[in-house]
Amino acid sequence: SFDGVDDYVSIPHDPSLDLGTGDFSVAFWVRTQGVAWSILNKGVDGWGGIDVGFPYPQLELWLWSPVGWGGFTVPAPFVYGTFHHVAFTVDQDGDSGTRAYIDGVLVQAFDPSIYGLGTINNSEELLIGWDGSGGFLDGAVDEIMLFRRVITADEAAALAGVR
Repeated sequence: SFDGVDDYVSIPHDPSLDLGTGDFSVAFWVRTQGVAWSILNKGVDGWGGIDVGFPYPQLELWLWSPVGWGGFTVPAPFVYGTFHHVAFTVDQDGDSGTRAYIDGVLVQAFDPSIYGLGTINNSEELLIGWDGSGGFLDGAVDEIMLFRRVITADEAAALAGVR
């Protein structure tokens, strides 16, 4: 549980956490008490990385590389104080390859190729509950999973306990 003031978890960089130019998925359970600037962050703006947050009444996924960046905004039907399952899948060369699932249901698909992303590798730590510059999570995160492939809709639903 994070207090929204100064609590976070830092996982030192390891090459196994680099996502490169390949496909990947990230999934987790989250309970927020309100705005959560960053739920999960690995990287530096402009150098390569990923950031998942809830800075407004919407969920956001940001991807950065040295050659491009993109943000994907998802209207999130979150009820504050309640756990919700979130899964993002990123097929970096698919025309609707970025998909957002909330509680096992596909809520939006995006085209990540329009941003011309290169590698999103970096040597930064993985931060959970903090964006690295001031935005802390007021809530809880559980069962964070990183896949080096695109999970299917059935897998997203199963992770959320829907199927």
